[in-house]
Amino acid sequence: MKPALSSAIKIMLVSSNPFLRTLMRGMLRDAACSGVEETASLREAQARLRTGHFDLTIVDADLDDGSGVDLLKYVRGHAHAGTAQMPVILLCSAVSKGLLMRAVREGVNDLLIKPFSQRTLVTHLLTALRDERPFVRRQKYVGPLPRPALLNYLQQQLGQAAKSGQKARLRDLISQQEGEDAFLI
Repeated sequence: MKPALSSAIKIMLVSSNPFLRTLMRGMLRDAACSGVEETASLREAQARLRTGHFDLTIVDADLDDGSGVDLLKYVRGHAHAGTAQMPVILLCSAVSKGLLMRAVREGVNDLLIKPFSQRTLVTHLLTALRDERPFVRRQKYVGPLPRPALLNYLQQQLGQAAKSGQKARLRDLISQQEGEDAFLI
């Protein structure tokens, strides 16, 4: 049995690629989700978020007028608009360490790597909508509590740097963390 979505779920789909938007709209419609609004730009997405309610946003990492991380930062930073806790999935063609760290720092719920199947898309949406991780607000971070695997990796890197006497590496890792998850370490 394939996973299904509810027709009551409102999703904003943000991509500068009209083919991708059409393909994803079809995948979502076939999964019983008809509440999809499409936007082609960062600016238009921000305007729709100010005036509408969405249960989830899917945003492409690369937009013509900005990036998906820019929209994620906007979502998490505008609690007055009721968007701060909305799940956000970032679509990527490839994931660099820099993109991953920026997305995590801004509070992404999930990454979805292109190309993907309908089943994968729906599974990621259901996971994001059912995410039970606590939502945290700290001085330099707003978003879902990062997953344990990521935290374990970062703590392991800090431990290795400390054991090997790589003080410069340790300082680099700590300074990276100050902008990301310092409150968790």
